[in-house]
Amino acid sequence: MQNRHAQCMTGCDQEDSIQHYATYPHIMAFGASNLWIQPLSPDDRLAGFLGVLRAKLDEHQHEVLRRALLTTAAYKLNGWWRHQPGPRMGLASMLRALRIQLREVMAADWNQHNGPVEDEL
Repeated sequence: MQNRHAQCMTGCDQEDSIQHYATYPHIMAFGASNLWIQPLSPDDRLAGFLGVLRAKLDEHQHEVLRRALLTTAAYKLNGWWRHQPGPRMGLASMLRALRIQLREVMAADWNQHNGPVEDEL
């Protein structure tokens, strides 16, 4: 999730770096609307994105999990984008693709803890 010689996957003028995506307003807004993540202060955003902000997991379990889901979805999307030839995605495409990545991550987590959903026939 870091290529200092490339631009952001949406084509904004920032570099393709974890520091950028941790503070990118559109990813933060996506996390707020899709995962109910509260915005962090600018000084805490990178630590929150990396999952090292909260020391007591038992007290902040749901927040840590939601932030981990957002980071994983953004990381998967960035990896997919890097290996696709063509132009930048643009904001609307990035948000749609991020939503798909989030669903895939959540489904994988569900299956890991509960097993696959069986057909009821």
